[in-house]
Amino acid sequence: YRSSEEEYKHIKDEKTFFELWTSKESLSKCLGEGLNKNVKDIPALPLIGKKEYQNKKYISQQIEYRNHIFSITIESDEEDVFNILVGISYF
Repeated sequence: YRSSEEEYKHIKDEKTFFELWTSKESLSKCLGEGLNKNVKDIPALPLIGKKEYQNKKYISQQIEYRNHIFSITIESDEEDVFNILVGISYF
């Protein structure tokens, strides 16, 4: 996998760049690798919802709060888990 043309097209401004960056960072940390890997090899899209990478299924979510973007990725194919995570994050 290499950064796709779709990822490049997604970048319109600083905000959309950071949406992609935090998505990549979140998946890399979920893999347990952190940013030790080449970031171009880590898929960012879709930013929200199901994605597959290295034959495993993941769910991603993004939250924007006070000009900050938070990305969460877990290894799962059950989207309901984010209803719990998003609800907790606002308390």
